[in-house]
Amino acid sequence: MNLQERAHLTSEIAMLNDLLSKTPKERVIHRKGFEARLRAVRELLDSAPEQTEAHSGKVLFRGEPIVGTHGMFASFAGRAAHAFSEAVATVTEGLAGTLGNMGPIAGGDRSRLLITGTATGSFGFAFEVPVEPTLPGYDGPGSVALAIPKIQDLFSEASQGEVESLADIVADIHPRAVRKVREFLDVLVEYGAWCSLEYQDRPFAFKDVSEVQETCFLLRDENMAESDTTVVGVMEGILPTARQIELRVPEEEILRLRIRREIKDVEALKALMDKRIKVQLHVTRLANRKPRYELTAVPELA
Repeated sequence: MNLQERAHLTSEIAMLNDLLSKTPKERVIHRKGFEARLRAVRELLDSAPEQTEAHSGKVLFRGEPIVGTHGMFASFAGRAAHAFSEAVATVTEGLAGTLGNMGPIAGGDRSRLLITGTATGSFGFAFEVPVEPTLPGYDGPGSVALAIPKIQDLFSEASQGEVESLADIVADIHPRAVRKVREFLDVLVEYGAWCSLEYQDRPFAFKDVSEVQETCFLLRDENMAESDTTVVGVMEGILPTARQIELRVPEEEILRLRIRREIKDVEALKALMDKRIKVQLHVTRLANRKPRYELTAVPELA
């Protein structure tokens, strides 16, 4: 049950109590009707799971499938809403560190993205996502609340061709999540549409469908490469809050490693400072730029 539904039931309980207080006792049938409804609403409210705080946003579409501020074609609306929900769910799992390279998304659509109504300005939909506990390495909200800002960042950096910063986002959310975001954009391109995405008063907007096409081109699979490797080096620095390690490898190059979220006790890694260690890495490369490295397991002494 979302916050709006809970508020509606609470309001109905107050209204029914008011009606009962104003209904004379001799009007037995009316009172029994109000009392029966009051019991039903209270049981529904009591049995509903407690809803966490929710954040709201909206997606507005423009282009060929949109009819002014009046509506949009149903075939486009269904595919776009489904693709956007899948993108949010997959980015959520990527940020939580539970997204595999294939197979079902862990826990299904854990994003619980809820469409709450239509949005005008052009035409689109309003939505809510729940705020969850904080993820390791983040001072702010949980993975669901972070997923949509990450999608906005991905749109922004890709549409502007900022490959270096885009590579960091790809490494952070997982290339599979990037593919799901691109699939949402592919739907827009197919229908000749573009969109804006507003979340918690933070906006992003594509200028036109050609900008969506350019973003899709940069995010295609040919521009993303992943691999796993093992290297030996000396740990020269660690930033527990930022979840990063600096590793000097034999060629005297210093690699900056992100610490995967499955590794819970980051503070314990301080014991490896200035020691020669063997580390398992996941390497992400975007458009032949400098690769990003992620530490996937607790290092061992070499």
